[in-house]
Amino acid sequence: MDREARTMYRTKFHNLEEMDIRALTWCMQCGNCINDQRSEVGADGTCTVYDFTPGFEPYYSRGKNMVIRALLEGRLEPSQELADAVYMCTVCNLCNHMCHNTWDEIEDGGTASFPVHRVMDHAAVYEALRADLVELGFEHRPGHKVLLASVKQNDNPWGQPRRAKADWTRIYEPKGKNLAKKKENIDVLYYTGCTAALDRTMTDVVISTAQCLDKAGVNWGFLGANEVECGSILMRVGEREEFKRVARHNVKQFNELYEQYGCRTIITSCAGCFKTIFQDYPEWHEEIGAVVKPEVMHTFDFLLRLVKEGKLKLDKEVNARVTYHDSCHNGRHCGYFETPRELLTEIPGIELIEMSRNGKNARCCGAGGGVKSGYGDLATRISLDRVKEAELTGADFLVNNCPFCEQNFRDGIIGIKSNLKNFDSVQLVAVSCGAKPIEDLKSLGT
Repeated sequence: MDREARTMYRTKFHNLEEMDIRALTWCMQCGNCINDQRSEVGADGTCTVYDFTPGFEPYYSRGKNMVIRALLEGRLEPSQELADAVYMCTVCNLCNHMCHNTWDEIEDGGTASFPVHRVMDHAAVYEALRADLVELGFEHRPGHKVLLASVKQNDNPWGQPRRAKADWTRIYEPKGKNLAKKKENIDVLYYTGCTAALDRTMTDVVISTAQCLDKAGVNWGFLGANEVECGSILMRVGEREEFKRVARHNVKQFNELYEQYGCRTIITSCAGCFKTIFQDYPEWHEEIGAVVKPEVMHTFDFLLRLVKEGKLKLDKEVNARVTYHDSCHNGRHCGYFETPRELLTEIPGIELIEMSRNGKNARCCGAGGGVKSGYGDLATRISLDRVKEAELTGADFLVNNCPFCEQNFRDGIIGIKSNLKNFDSVQLVAVSCGAKPIEDLKSLGT
């Protein structure tokens, strides 16, 4: 994303002013961003909310682009109604993948490329619009207000005290070091994130990760009560000043561990945390004041490295048919498509069956961009659609690498009374490496 200040307009939308929005003036109004059906590129619909909203253009990429241009040109004044429509978007960025102004057919297996591809990052532009609307005083959704109040008070969005970040250690006593009690030398920092650590129904994601690290003999630690949320929710809903506050704190803490305690790698089980630390922090390093010095990896990437190095042996069979859901943050935003599949297929007995919409064309779970907290019914309706798609594969397990996806799919599975088991792929890895009994899978994902 090019954040160099633009001079095309002089408006009160200064966050938009810093974006490269040339694609807005080149938009052909083709509608690929709304409902692309090109079979040659594997498209079967585009916009996540297309089938679940009233049908007016501002809900979709093409309409939002026209709205942004009108705002910048002074032909339209912002309103609360506009803000509500702008927030009814998961910022999954499938529209960005399908847009002629961003899509590279050569890169994606074709023979030609649109001459102005890779110009605009749609999701980043819509997040900038949200930031401008926040600064102009338009109200958040009620659910967003609750999360934001908790972030300011507790440094996590779930209304729990910081010390609760280490409650999972009451169930499993890790070999990893609790750095909130004493800072010690470590090779790897496991940044647990808020959702898996604080949602009691998902604690096993953190425990399974810890078990895998212990099984591989990794010298690792966790921040426990000193862990502050990454800022992903803040960035997605436009609260950029709060985002910069938590980001500055985190980068300072990460770099202190790098410089004084030998930490060279940060891993996280949460796709939102990964995208934020791996991608957003570097883009905002000037405002934050520093770059993150340790290497940043998602847990699945780090575990695959351990497997290839022979430090983690996956020799226990898990005989199951599995379908993998590409989270938007890991997938389209950060480009991680093959690594999670490679890790899953390293597990003996796993049969990986793809959903019809997968990889770059995968449909969003419906929870992203603040939609789960702001428009819960919409998020659930979208998850119902994705769960039905997963059922068509005949899989036993619907697995992912994102706590938000897992939460939302849980609602979808309950909604259609599906027999699918839904959990994080790290839990399968923990079983295969012998860190967890296979019987534990029976109690997961319900």
